[in-house]
Amino acid sequence: MKTLYTASSFVFDNQFYRVLGSTSFIVFFTAYLFILPATYTSGHIGLISLHYLTWQDGIIAFVISLLMGMLLPFIIFSYRMGGSAHNASTAGGLFASIITPFLCC
Repeated sequence: MKTLYTASSFVFDNQFYRVLGSTSFIVFFTAYLFILPATYTSGHIGLISLHYLTWQDGIIAFVISLLMGMLLPFIIFSYRMGGSAHNASTAGGLFASIITPFLCC
């Protein structure tokens, strides 16, 4: 737990990563609020989804968005610190690490 706190304080000391984390949290939270209730709307995503939103969906959307808001700055930070890797393989790893969390839902 101490290592996570140290790593988080190291990454989030920079204002760019704080803004990136906050922005990605807001974007993902909004997206998940529309996407999670789509089960009840036959897959239609839009304002109709908000009618079927439950507090359980809201909590799940909050937790997943919070994790994604923390994960994205760490991914970008590690990409920038990679330095000596080849650009194609690094970009592929970055793409895979960003896309993978989306597959959970």
